Amino acid sequence: MRRLSIVVVALLCGPVFGQDITLPEFERVVLENGTVLLLAEKHDVPLVGMRAVVRGGTVADPTDRAGLGSLVATLLQKGAGQRDAAGFADAAAGVGGTISAGISTEATSVSAEFLSRDAALMIDLVADMLMRPTLAREEFDKERDRSIALIQAAKGSNLNALMPAYSGAFIFGDHPYGNPSFGSEEALAAISHDELLAHYANFFGGDRLVISVVGDFDIEAMKARLTSVFGIWGPAAGGPVVLEPATPITGRRVLLVDKPGAVQTYFWIGNVGVARDLSLIHISEP
Repeated sequence: MRRLSIVVVALLCGPVFGQDITLPEFERVVLENGTVLLLAEKHDVPLVGMRAVVRGGTVADPTDRAGLGSLVATLLQKGAGQRDAAGFADAAAGVGGTISAGISTEATSVSAEFLSRDAALMIDLVADMLMRPTLAREEFDKERDRSIALIQAAKGSNLNALMPAYSGAFIFGDHPYGNPSFGSEEALAAISHDELLAHYANFFGGDRLVISVVGDFDIEAMKARLTSVFGIWGPAAGGPVVLEPATPITGRRVLLVDKPGAVQTYFWIGNVGVARDLSLIHISEP
């Protein structure tokens, strides 16, 4: 009988440090509401790229509501401001721009790239996504059901997509890093629309926001525009997530997830890494 197995191997790894990394010159501005701006002019092509990061991420998910933050990130793209989901997508595509939202362990982010002539529209769309998302109940129901269906499909035919969940739980255990970012069938089914709205209110605000903009723009005009748009965003209603450090693994362990009847084997090898510390990186500021 052919089998598919997922093998997760946890090894003890030594520290790896980035050295002699120098970033291009940029200007850093902290607004009165706590929002941080990182601005760098680059005029070789008529494009402007923008990344807005809200500190938080999947570690803010309650243990029994894994996937909550991922649903919020998805719904940011499903209507905001005066535009519904289709209108929002058309606004970006109509001028050849791209905009998307996603979530990682410790942040929710919105990334956009537009022609420099459409930079004002880009800023407005990002601001709508972060500050004025619709978070409509019908879109919530649709995306929650879709997320559950994707997990069910992955269990049947695409176990590779579940590797992050298996490996995270195996490495981190009960630590928030061990929660699957996309959730589980049970956790997603338990999430209510009211809980999603409360999560957004508690973890999204100007005091958690970092915006980086690089490209073909005038730095003073961009600074003024971002200040007027994002400087009015109030703080998140809840406190920031405070985590204890994850415990490194000191030996070698193997987790085998066996699926009889399949024909492939996937391997994942990893361990708890070094702490993210910007003091290890040389940042050149004007």
